[in-house]
Amino acid sequence: MSTPKEKHDRIQSFGYLIRTLSRQVHAEMQTALKEVGLNSGQFATLVTLLDGEGINQTELAARVGVPGYATTRTLDALEGLGLTTRKPDPTSRRAHKIYLTEKGRKKAKELPGIVAHVNASFLRPLGNADQKELVRLLQLLNQT
Repeated sequence: MSTPKEKHDRIQSFGYLIRTLSRQVHAEMQTALKEVGLNSGQFATLVTLLDGEGINQTELAARVGVPGYATTRTLDALEGLGLTTRKPDPTSRRAHKIYLTEKGRKKAKELPGIVAHVNASFLRPLGNADQKELVRLLQLLNQT
């Protein structure tokens, strides 16, 4: 059982607060994405392809930040939904380039609105200036 002091220390911890908020945002995003028939891996893949399709699976996995086997499963599901297609890479006998279908492009263009809605719901308690400052500070910390 935690003591009041331990709880106080935890709620003052940057790492604890960020982790807790991250889980809450992720859960809310999962709920919002489920309403449009997607999960977070599919979301990340679609928006990455919207930024630049025609990349191979290895590059896609690196950009999304997941292992290749996870990308394979995600692409299989997205192809099953008619949102992506794989075409042979003319420079490699084994590689394929990944493209959005017209249906996939349309679905991908809907996704920034979902992100904006989820972000707005979490930032609502802050005033406009505080929202911008929070995002600016997180961007400063997140420079990699």
